[in-house]
Amino acid sequence: NLLTGSRQKVANYAGVTVERKEGRFTAPSGKTYQLLDLPGAYSFDATSPDEAITRDVCLGRHPAEPVPDLIVCVADATNLRLHLRFVLEVKRLGRPMVVAVNMMDAARRRGIGIDLAVLERELGVPVVETVAVRRGGAAALIARIDAQPIGTPLPPYRQGEPRLRPGTSIATHDRLVRVAARAAQPLLAVLNGVIDADECEQLIALARPRLRPSTLVDPHTGRDVVSGLRSSFGMFFRRAETPLIARLEQRLAELMNLPVAHAEGLQVLHYPPGAGSAPHYDFLVPSNPANQASIDRSGQRVSTLVTYLNDVPAGGETVFPAVGWAVSPQRGHAVYFEYTNAQGQLDHASLHASAAVIQGEKWVATTWMRERPFVSA
Repeated sequence: NLLTGSRQKVANYAGVTVERKEGRFTAPSGKTYQLLDLPGAYSFDATSPDEAITRDVCLGRHPAEPVPDLIVCVADATNLRLHLRFVLEVKRLGRPMVVAVNMMDAARRRGIGIDLAVLERELGVPVVETVAVRRGGAAALIARIDAQPIGTPLPPYRQGEPRLRPGTSIATHDRLVRVAARAAQPLLAVLNGVIDADECEQLIALARPRLRPSTLVDPHTGRDVVSGLRSSFGMFFRRAETPLIARLEQRLAELMNLPVAHAEGLQVLHYPPGAGSAPHYDFLVPSNPANQASIDRSGQRVSTLVTYLNDVPAGGETVFPAVGWAVSPQRGHAVYFEYTNAQGQLDHASLHASAAVIQGEKWVATTWMRERPFVSA
């Protein structure tokens, strides 16, 4: 239900009274997936018709079902030891898989701590947290499914003329910003000296009393929802709210090579120790009404600039898992990336996340640019 909403069909498997649930969903990249909800099982050593069907489908030998392209194995965080036995059985099949650890909120309330990064490393497969009863609780799972080489194929993304200007430095009206590194896909650049130390401290001081729990965009509804998959705190400044904000907005717009009017409000995020964000896209999913209305008003998001407001002793990198990039947070520096071309294609190589802060804290200022002047709802 969390992945497909009401877009599912329910029937029985032939010859048994076992329900067959099938649905479809469209991921942020635009790829469409067919999802088959198999009965719960603890082992491939089946002791019931339900477990026999799950075993046969996973093994690719059920006469009425195709061989799965990907298996999503859902494990209960409150009883992980029992569920991991089945996860290891599925892993031995050698098929692409993602492990979704559900009920993490309940596990935390019971004092159970699970290091998902260590679990992923030991299993050797993607592991994500889900909260099935919460809006946005499947965002990380959808992103990890979308990062796998499966689903309805999309036309190759064609990178057109970059919006970011060429060269080893970019001049704005008040400073020269150095370009430390560039990448082709996603089109990405690491920029040095975007904001000075005094401006960083002023931004943090202005933002701190206005912080609220951060939200993410529910991929089905397009609404901003609070989720355990993003554990930071954030706030937005109004356009030209202070002389400092106006000056920074102008500088950042010049770096991104689009008018200030195309920018959404400058956002400041604070990540305390242990906080991070799950893999996600910044472009808007055009398959839900709220996002489509936003796109109709202002056009698609086309680029992002994340500026680091402090040095983080350990962790907190901006990670691009599809391409193996990780940008370390250093005060005043920034990472810029693009993900929408002139034909309206969306670059799913722009999948990114904030790694958990291991030591210290992390502050960032984020600017998103639209195709047209930004008009809020």
